[in-house]
Amino acid sequence: MGGRLDATNVLVPKVSVITPVALEHTRFLGPTLEAIAAEKAGIIKERIPVVVAGQKPEAEAVIGRVAAGKDAPCTWVGRDVTFDETGEPWAVRLKTRSVDGVALKMQGVHQRQNFATALAALDEIGCVPTEAVVQKVAAETIIPGRMQVLPTRPPCMLDVAHTPESAACLAEGIRQTFAGKQVTLVFSCASDKQVEGIAQILAPVAQNVVIVPMSGPRAMSIDRMYDAWSRVHMRVERADTISAALDRLKDSGPDDAWVVCGSFVLVGAAMQLLGYSPP
Repeated sequence: MGGRLDATNVLVPKVSVITPVALEHTRFLGPTLEAIAAEKAGIIKERIPVVVAGQKPEAEAVIGRVAAGKDAPCTWVGRDVTFDETGEPWAVRLKTRSVDGVALKMQGVHQRQNFATALAALDEIGCVPTEAVVQKVAAETIIPGRMQVLPTRPPCMLDVAHTPESAACLAEGIRQTFAGKQVTLVFSCASDKQVEGIAQILAPVAQNVVIVPMSGPRAMSIDRMYDAWSRVHMRVERADTISAALDRLKDSGPDDAWVVCGSFVLVGAAMQLLGYSPP
């Protein structure tokens, strides 16, 4: 969840990595990006290099300050390491070399950034594979539940996006993958999530929204989710269960597409119901 109190701090790494910081788990990590960034920066060790993916300015300032105080050399993805945000195939320009011909199976610019960040970490410890191996990994790797499109009829995308930042990435993925489709979005989330912000971002890419309850003590009430979505979307329905919502797939036509998002719990349940087992 954090960094300062993370169990991995018992280890002395060869390189540390900090991915984009967002307002999440604020109850434990703090109410501001600066506070959360300070917690995340707790993984930085004395004189151990750290690779930092793209950050908002306030988070970047905190991470940079902590790294400087520990004499830990920083590699900033987007500045010291760059990558093509458009075009196929694309390239990653590391500090020591460039890797060309990358065609990532995973969708979204954020996944390109993640891939570049992973390569930058390997570059710091002198372990970047050959270009052919990098290309093979890029072409074959998927992360279940991250803009994952199942070969159902109609197609169904599963994504665990549960912050406004990840919702923005998902919205772009929906636009690219389901252009011209009538999108039905099935949603549920935990009680500590920014449902109003998420709904505002995803509303423009969905023609229909189905709110479902989620099991567990951290689940947000269906009333609160329905109210948040109803403020920004005209076609919001409720379903008693995720199973009941997904039963509607069989009545969909060739111009339809479905998206299940908002929670790891929800996406995991959808995988089971749709007969998908992660490798």
